[in-house]
Amino acid sequence: MKVKKEINVPTSSEDIPLEVYQKIITSDEKFRTDPYYVLALLCGVDPSLFKSIRAQDLDNLMSKAEKAMRFEGNKFIPFWNCEGVKYGFHPNLEDMTFAEITNLEKYMNEPENYHKAMSVCFRPVVYESKKLGGLYEIESYQGSSEYSEVMKKIPLSYFFGVRTFFLTIGNELNKITIQYSRKNSEKK
Repeated sequence: MKVKKEINVPTSSEDIPLEVYQKIITSDEKFRTDPYYVLALLCGVDPSLFKSIRAQDLDNLMSKAEKAMRFEGNKFIPFWNCEGVKYGFHPNLEDMTFAEITNLEKYMNEPENYHKAMSVCFRPVVYESKKLGGLYEIESYQGSSEYSEVMKKIPLSYFFGVRTFFLTIGNELNKITIQYSRKNSEKK
């Protein structure tokens, strides 16, 4: 007698906690490329469960999971709620402290620390003005460990949105720098 078991496979990056994605991409290549292991992490089940399903069904599940983990089409989300606390993206990047900038640059390049990068970017909102065009303040930075555990729970899409935000800024700055350099060289 066959036993049927329902498995919830994420269909978008909003369905995947950042922590799960980090576990996958920081795993040994042997595990990272093992569909049983990847699906088990994404679905929160034992990998042995997938050994008894048809190859066609496993391929279908892997296709959905791979699509969900893609870094595309993720919008930047400036606010999110977790356990009754509203977290906001740093409202003024120009006012970031040296520690914030240093930690953000470091952690954004270390997959095992992506959650720490997010704790530099997002902190609890302590003040919000509905009258002044949505101005808000977040808690001052006390180090990345303060909210890094909470950030492991955020949807992967939020992390991808922040990466897209910073990549876009980097590309724009690059274009502006090139244009400025050309104008100055033409003047000389």
